[in-house]
Amino acid sequence: MSPTTRPLVAPVPPSRAVVALALAAALGSSAPAPRALGDERIAAGWNWDPVTSANRPRSRTALVYFPPNDRFYLVGGLTTGGTGIPIEEYEVETDTWTDRSTLLTGVWGSGAAVVGERVVLGGTSGTAPETTHYVYDTVAGTWETAAPTPIAVVYATAASDGRYIYLAGGNSSNLINVERFDPVTDSWETMPSMNAGRGGAASFFDGSRIRVVSGNLSNPLNSTESFDGSAWHFGAYLGAAYGNGVAVKAAGRLDGTGSAVTSRRGMNGPS
Repeated sequence: MSPTTRPLVAPVPPSRAVVALALAAALGSSAPAPRALGDERIAAGWNWDPVTSANRPRSRTALVYFPPNDRFYLVGGLTTGGTGIPIEEYEVETDTWTDRSTLLTGVWGSGAAVVGERVVLGGTSGTAPETTHYVYDTVAGTWETAAPTPIAVVYATAASDGRYIYLAGGNSSNLINVERFDPVTDSWETMPSMNAGRGGAASFFDGSRIRVVSGNLSNPLNSTESFDGSAWHFGAYLGAAYGNGVAVKAAGRLDGTGSAVTSRRGMNGPS
């Protein structure tokens, strides 16, 4: 695979950042069986407003925002009948969901991120961690395979700085591992490990650093960490600990002063 990438993807606009947060939280399941949830988003003032439900119930799914076309993509997960379900595209302005291409192999417990014109996804199709790695071309509307992840993971978290994609933690053993994917060369590089083991964490790029939030399937954490390009550093602590599968979904942006602004919602999921 030799995808072309755009320059650094712009940070999610404030109005979109909170929508990403809310949709991700609402669509994560707190039960092993998929649930039909009414999706929600946060409007001005941090209130919850209902939006149109996705086309099918899913659990253990991934959600990403794609700045070039101002759409959200709901990817993978478990639903009635298994994992062979299409990616769904959400348009905020019209409040509508549209089915797109079906995954080559259905996966759940995924980490997903956007770089250039592509959505990159990992996860598992069975009951054990895998090295599955797919790329969705938002222009062509097609899936293709990419270089397998260096280690088998499920419940890892993924975030992109616009050039690379960082895959952090995962598994019931709560890995500290961090791997970096280069979509130009279709290759992985092992990065410095996090300070704490985190399965089911959340992550985002705040315009300066990759940040990982909460996680840990056996002993949920309220800590956060950020990566400065050479090492991980503990950051602000949450008021509560989140973990056990879905953990916390986060959206990030930079405010007018250049400070990082984070939003969160925690949910417990199946271990």
